[in-house]
This record gives sequence, structure tokens and C-alpha cells, in this order.
Amino acid sequence: MMVLFWIVCLIGPFGAWVLFKRDKEPLAWAAMAAPLAWLTVLAAILQFIPG
Repeated sequence: MMVLFWIVCLIGPFGAWVLFKRDKEPLAWAAMAAPLAWLTVLAAILQFIPG
């Protein structure tokens, strides 16, 4: 799961840059928020997995 998080952290800003260059600014902001959303979901899931 953490490996996928780092992949999202690398691809999210690149995707945002591509979308911003194509004048799709709202989608670019969503792509920049993807790592934060992933981290939030990961934290919510991991609290239910025992130690």
C-alpha cells in the first residue's frame, strides 16, 4: 500500500502539470489532491488492521 502511495505522489503532480498545460485547471487541482486523499483513505483503513 505504501508503494502505491509513493506512485500516486509521483504521478499526481505530473498529471496535474499536464492537465494545467491543457487548460483544465479544476482537474489539475484534483490531481494535486490525489496524494492527500490517498493518505486519508490509507490512514482510515490501517486503523482497522491489527498490529
